[in-house]
Amino acid sequence: ILHNWTSALTDKSTDDYCRLCWFLYELIVKCLILDVHDQNKKDAPRNTRIDPDVNFAITRLLEALVNALMARLSPSDDSNYSEETLQLAKFVNHCTALFLKDAISFFDRGVALEWLNFWLSRWIHKSQPTRFIVDLQIDFLRVVCDYEYY
Repeated sequence: ILHNWTSALTDKSTDDYCRLCWFLYELIVKCLILDVHDQNKKDAPRNTRIDPDVNFAITRLLEALVNALMARLSPSDDSNYSEETLQLAKFVNHCTALFLKDAISFFDRGVALEWLNFWLSRWIHKSQPTRFIVDLQIDFLRVVCDYEYY
């Protein structure tokens, strides 16, 4: 799933894969949790639960996703973005935040926090970040840091 999704994001048909990211993220999380359960790795240290190749594949996926979205968002002011692009970026950002929130609970936390840092740092343009980009980053952190009694 990870490799197919990553390779599809490098094509021109990124919109469909971005719209389905919630499903693909949930599928990845559930497959990995089932794999940990089936291999009786629940009590194993976090850094040995998941294969390092999977960690690398998720890193590549996040990189492909943010690159696909950044290609659609120019570093100009917010008024030049189409409404479809804004909504797609918000949706993918929100779904990725939920995925990383889940990942923190069973992945090696160092790896999950590296992904979190990577996602946030890639949204910063070389020039001054726009209000929309800052809003995306704040929404991302709000979702990741949201607890039951927030």
